[in-house]
Amino acid sequence: YAFNSDKVKSTTTEPVKYTVPTDVVNAPKKGRAFLIWIGVNASENPKYNLRFAANDARKMQEIIGARLQADGDKYSEVIQIPLISDYGKNKKVKVDENNAQKAIIKGVFSLLAGNEKEVPADILKQIPNGKKIKAVQPEDTLIITYAGHGYADRSGIFYLIPYDVGAGTRGITTEMLRKTISSDELSLWMQDITAAEMIMIIDACHSSAAVQGDGFKPGPMGSRGLGQLAYDKDMKILSATQADNVALEMDSVEQGLLSY
Repeated sequence: YAFNSDKVKSTTTEPVKYTVPTDVVNAPKKGRAFLIWIGVNASENPKYNLRFAANDARKMQEIIGARLQADGDKYSEVIQIPLISDYGKNKKVKVDENNAQKAIIKGVFSLLAGNEKEVPADILKQIPNGKKIKAVQPEDTLIITYAGHGYADRSGIFYLIPYDVGAGTRGITTEMLRKTISSDELSLWMQDITAAEMIMIIDACHSSAAVQGDGFKPGPMGSRGLGQLAYDKDMKILSATQADNVALEMDSVEQGLLSY
């Protein structure tokens, strides 16, 4: 039953029995696996450059992607979407490997949500396997990994820092944060995305702030950002650090410790 705006209750419906079609029972539809690998080594501001975040994304793509592709009985298709910004030996940004930018990342989530009309043509061209990305269905799997800088403010909002934060960025300012991807913003991008399995791995400083806020409770309206999203969509989130700590890169393995 339901209530209208005047709090008047409707009549109560009788139970309805639904018979699942035989073809669905005998041959359940295989889901697709969407794998988004974000690695931000290079920044418009060289002060924010990292050494191994791009390696983290590449290794995730290589190892996890290969394992899922080998499981052909489970997935109808494995679609890899590497979003990497890196620099060469001369410390100059690679022209052919610089798509960990905010507009491009947002474009990927628009496609996953079935809002392809919101993605400008020039952005679509820069999304790896962009033409293969269709709206996520309930039987699909979505895995997102992020390796790069992270920042948590005093209110518990967590920010992923893409490539395009501005060449003259000095410290964490309001103007700079507008160019990042906040946990609140990411939640909005993912609002219309629901999959059978949703997993996010954040290898960044202060990454637990993505889920963990002051007084967070696992219930409706219990927290800001990804914490509420994780609860609503039963999304698993693995983070590298506590909200007030830093993530480590290791020379010996040329990766971030969590990603390794």
